[in-house]
Amino acid sequence: MFVYLIIDSDLKKFYVYVPKFINMKITLSILTVILLFSITACKSQKDIPESHEINSEKKELEIVVKDDHHVTFQINNTSSHSVFLYQALKLHIEKLENDNWNQLKILPCPCDAPCQPPEERIEILAGESFILTWDKKESWCGTERVGNIRNTVYKTAEKGVFRIKLQIISSESKEIFYKKFELN
Repeated sequence: MFVYLIIDSDLKKFYVYVPKFINMKITLSILTVILLFSITACKSQKDIPESHEINSEKKELEIVVKDDHHVTFQINNTSSHSVFLYQALKLHIEKLENDNWNQLKILPCPCDAPCQPPEERIEILAGESFILTWDKKESWCGTERVGNIRNTVYKTAEKGVFRIKLQIISSESKEIFYKKFELN
């Protein structure tokens, strides 16, 4: 017994092909399972609150920025409960250029390296801290190859105004915080 589910490229339509030898009762039960799975597997993000600067009245985080050879972000949980940082180890740093924030390219590991993916969620207990560092370099995969491995290109960030983006998640919401800093 085979049921083929065909989804077109824009993911807005799907077609189910059922061979003639399968009766209607089996087909409906299979479609019901697919429908229930798709409804329960997808979580709506329409209730995600707006992003805001870290200087807001409702402070859950305090971010201390230290600029030395590396930029260090000390993230202090000032709330009375645990908070979870979402994809914090995939640094999301933006630079202000011509009144627009442009995301920097920062790889979590060298190109084509067999790296372990960074943790998705990092828990910071109430009153605790977590430290992130950035080496002030952008990085991306180049075009040169040694065997099957592409070279990693590094460029030191020029002086200017930057911000780090942090996402806090809980069971019912996701909030985005930004903290501005300057490199001289």
